Amino acid sequence: MRYLKYYFPFLFVMISLAVILHFFWLPYYVDTEIESILTHEKEKTRLLSDTVIPAMLSGDLAEIHTTLDNVVEKNPAWTAVVLQKLDGTQLYPLSKIELTQTDALNVVKHSLIYKEQELGSIQVQTDVKSLIAPKVEKLQHLELLVLASSFLIVMVGVFLQNRIIHLPLKKLSIATSRIAEGDFLTPLPQSSNTVLSKFVDNFNRMRNDLESRDIQLMRQQTIQDAVHNMQSKFLTVQDTGAVYCDMLDTLLELSESEFGLIGEVKYDDNNQLCMKVLVVTNIAWDLPSRNMFEAVIKGDLTFTDIDNLFCRALITGKVEINNNPESELLKMDLPAGHPAIRNYVGIPQYNGKQQLTGMVALANTKKAYSDASINELNIIWNAIGNLIDAFHRKELLSESEAHLRAIVDNAVDGIIVIDSNGTVLTFNPAAQDIFGYNENEVINESIKILMPPMYAEHYGANLSSYLSTVKSQLIGSSREMVGQRKNGEEFFMEVSVAEVRTGTIRHFTGIVRDITERKEQESQLIAVQEILSENNEQLLGLSIKDGLTGIANRRCFDETLETEIKRAVRSETPISLILFDLDHFKLYNDHYGHVEGDKCLKTISKIVADIFNRDGDLVARYGGEEFAVILPLTNENIAIKFAEVIREDLIKMAIPHEKSPTAPYVSVSLGVATLEAGEISTASDLIKLADKALYRAKSEGRNQVYSKEMSLETAQLH
Repeated sequence: MRYLKYYFPFLFVMISLAVILHFFWLPYYVDTEIESILTHEKEKTRLLSDTVIPAMLSGDLAEIHTTLDNVVEKNPAWTAVVLQKLDGTQLYPLSKIELTQTDALNVVKHSLIYKEQELGSIQVQTDVKSLIAPKVEKLQHLELLVLASSFLIVMVGVFLQNRIIHLPLKKLSIATSRIAEGDFLTPLPQSSNTVLSKFVDNFNRMRNDLESRDIQLMRQQTIQDAVHNMQSKFLTVQDTGAVYCDMLDTLLELSESEFGLIGEVKYDDNNQLCMKVLVVTNIAWDLPSRNMFEAVIKGDLTFTDIDNLFCRALITGKVEINNNPESELLKMDLPAGHPAIRNYVGIPQYNGKQQLTGMVALANTKKAYSDASINELNIIWNAIGNLIDAFHRKELLSESEAHLRAIVDNAVDGIIVIDSNGTVLTFNPAAQDIFGYNENEVINESIKILMPPMYAEHYGANLSSYLSTVKSQLIGSSREMVGQRKNGEEFFMEVSVAEVRTGTIRHFTGIVRDITERKEQESQLIAVQEILSENNEQLLGLSIKDGLTGIANRRCFDETLETEIKRAVRSETPISLILFDLDHFKLYNDHYGHVEGDKCLKTISKIVADIFNRDGDLVARYGGEEFAVILPLTNENIAIKFAEVIREDLIKMAIPHEKSPTAPYVSVSLGVATLEAGEISTASDLIKLADKALYRAKSEGRNQVYSKEMSLETAQLH
């Protein structure tokens, strides 16, 4: 398009020349010649009347026919000659014909007078257009040259538009559909078109951002679920060794490591720092290593010498990363056959009071360890530190209530305990952080204080219903709810509730997690997906609709016909095709102008589209003034009736067409072809049959319907 300014002056000159020739010079020349021709034809008609008078007086009808036949044969421009007596009896020709007076056909009438007595009249219909055609041939050649040049320019433009816009749009539409369905790896096609190229770049950035957010959200959700599961097992499982094993398995999976260990800080009799191994990956390879693993299971394995790579995090109190530990390992007395260590990380564990409680050691990740990969799992490191501390305190606490309190106080999620009246009994530090209340502000208060007013109103009834029917959707499962902070802010939370019975006393323990950030990310993800879906619908519409009429374009027609024919052959059902075009549409454009011509095409498209509203039917612009209708599950008889409806509805619209030799209004010729049930054919075969039927309809007079099975005798002419 950027080169259009170079072609515009030449295009303007050609169009101006064509306009002058077609609308000024050529009409003036034609009018002058026609006037001369008509004068000459009148004189010839007068001479002809003098010739036939003797035969009329003698009543020799054979002589009249012979004379007139010879004259007509010598004047090829005479399309018809009619000789009538004064009483209206037609002597020549024998069949009754009506002469037509148009711009192209001129009728000259001359009375036959003998001795001042009128015997009858003779009428001559002359094809004036054929007489002046040789004289304007050079001008027509010039006009055709201009039109051909314009046509060539348009074709080149259409070709470039197809290559630069439509094809990239179709590829882009397919790619964005897959992306909208969740296939983020689908590549977007590149295009030389500047606008499309920018759209693809923006779309790629949006897709990459969406993919990153999706991955980040899933990763964060996985980590939070892992912490939640660890805490839940810590509350319910009595076997601490099993809890540590699950904890280590979770760490190995999230960090993609092959083996590792979790240790607890201890001090020996001399108050020297050492590490008790709580759990280690079972990589026993010989008798000594199997004995070591069994010692871990029994809780008897403690490292007193911590001046080595594995325990350095305890000494420094910082994360120790080594992606090339070979030199460090040479200083250690590893058992023979120990698996090769490619990389290693040691992470110190702290409780909520920032006291060192233990460490986690991991080795042999698929990728090198980095600060970023370790920081991503911070929530797990903190949870492990608190749980190690809670486990340690559990061993020192003899009362179950003190044990529970230690767990509750160090839990990452909020824990709230209420009685059967809804009075808060326990409100741990994590719950205080979530809701913004101090423990003293909530204890012995109704749980309604943590609910928005609209939910608090129904709380009493719900709790009473549960206590009376022993049914609840919340007990034993997780559910999203709305909470209210101290400052009045409402937020989304995930709540799991368990019931605890001690004799006749019933308590309810709720684990609360703030999921505000997750809900916001989900909302952003949904919004981006909606944008992708809308863009995809727009792209799809551009690729299958005709730009002028709004109905299906040729590309959509070709694809749909291929699909429907395959379905018809497979299911052995009939399918029909109607091809039709406007009669003498070039004359319409020449007379009314191309703007009116476009309006006419739009009107006809809407009329035909309103006729066909069945699922599966498709109305398309086949090209120029030619249209097509695909009719699945339709036999030939029904298709012919549909074609007649099209023809009749357009005639009823009475769109004026003064230059049409066929009718005073815009009319159409239609061809019908059908692939019957059981026949095997292709789209091109069906199109050829419909095209032949359309050609027959036009050659037999236009403004009619023809099918591949109809003969001239059975064709319905209009």
